[in-house]
Amino acid sequence: MTQWRNAPGIIDPPVIFFENKVGKVIIAPHVDHPTPEGYIRKECKYLHEVDKLTKRMNQQDFNEFSDLMAKDREIMRLRREKTRKTLRQRMLAPDCTAFEIAFIRGALAKMDAREKEMTEFTIKGYFHAREYDSASTDPIDNYGAQVKVPKMSDRLAALLTK
Repeated sequence: MTQWRNAPGIIDPPVIFFENKVGKVIIAPHVDHPTPEGYIRKECKYLHEVDKLTKRMNQQDFNEFSDLMAKDREIMRLRREKTRKTLRQRMLAPDCTAFEIAFIRGALAKMDAREKEMTEFTIKGYFHAREYDSASTDPIDNYGAQVKVPKMSDRLAALLTK
């Protein structure tokens, strides 16, 4: 193994985080960040540890924000119910055309789909260590670098210059 490359699955620098007595986790903005009062400094040196920390942070964020999301969903549900009532009344009106009825049915279906989508929402995050831990096509020069996709103009220029 060459010196420029970490062993497979090892992260350098590690992901630093702080944990308090009740298990709340805060991620350090950089490796030299001082430990906040009441917290213990910990680190993830391996990808499997980063994966566990990712799951833990996502669950912590979900727990923290689930009450807020539930309140927001309830407010939106009440607003949509008011709109549904207005649309259903319009469908019963004698001057409502067949086109308008079809449009209203589509709008009601879209509202139902959106409401279902909001109830299935989850919080998902990831750490840079997981994203940048794969070798590129030229491992000596670009190991650990973010994969770059050429712009459309670059591809077009390459085709035109052949």
